[in-house]
Amino acid sequence: MKKWTVFLVMLMAVSTVWAQNMGSMPGMQPEKQAQQDVICEKLDLTSEQIEQLQDLRLQHKKEVIPYQSDLRIKRIELQEMLAKGESEKNLVKKNNEINEIKAKLSDSRLKHELKVREIVGTENYKILRSHGDCHCLGAGPCHSFEKRPIYRYKEYRHGIKK
Repeated sequence: MKKWTVFLVMLMAVSTVWAQNMGSMPGMQPEKQAQQDVICEKLDLTSEQIEQLQDLRLQHKKEVIPYQSDLRIKRIELQEMLAKGESEKNLVKKNNEINEIKAKLSDSRLKHELKVREIVGTENYKILRSHGDCHCLGAGPCHSFEKRPIYRYKEYRHGIKK
């Protein structure tokens, strides 16, 4: 009897984990792809505009990678400093370095958004912003950068609140 109970509990646990991961598997959300296709059709962009957006997105990704890695390193260094009992002055200095990187990331995101708006036009940009995701165009997530800055993406995506 115990074996069957353990087996059923394990089966339920595995099926729950599997069901939770279904939404994150590539190709498992056809309705999202259909929504993106509708957005792309609404915008009626030229192939040149689409290419510009895709190039812009790649350029932006390349630009923010060093900032993101520096930010992670500085956060780890801050945690190490806290654990070692560093002085408040040194901790504040390290925290200021972190805030400078965050500001650079935020500025980069804003510049990216402005370039997207310039490429697609004001009316199309409003359409993009009214939908949650613009990856079909290479424009990236169309969330307000104040609500979901790029350096906090992983934390929001995984439900971690600070």
